[in-house]
Amino acid sequence: MTQRVWLAVRFVVFGIGGFVLMMIFSLDLTEQTIAHHRSLTNTKPLVSAMLMIVGAVSILFGVSEWKRWAYVSVFLSIPATFAILTVPPDRFTDWLSLPILAAILVSVAWAAFVLSRRHYRRRDNAAHTGSR
Repeated sequence: MTQRVWLAVRFVVFGIGGFVLMMIFSLDLTEQTIAHHRSLTNTKPLVSAMLMIVGAVSILFGVSEWKRWAYVSVFLSIPATFAILTVPPDRFTDWLSLPILAAILVSVAWAAFVLSRRHYRRRDNAAHTGSR
């Protein structure tokens, strides 16, 4: 198996599959906690939380960022933002259109990505400076 084929298979299976797993079980966890024990997949909240984290970590493997754990915050910021947006009253969230909702999700995920990238850049610079 060539390197490119392996990267493509890994991205599809772990990257996209992990994203789907994370989103399904984060929605399930949100339903269980906000809607008081209403479950989409009939799992316990702890199982849903663990499978959500497994999905986020498998995304790291799928996009070749393994052991860069701060990037998990980028992936988990998406369902966390969804969960936070379910807390305000309906009259507040009713005026949110799809573009505004998408802008909120993208801005939170982008902020988490920038902070994670800054963390690794600072850590790499410190490692290079300290090794001289």
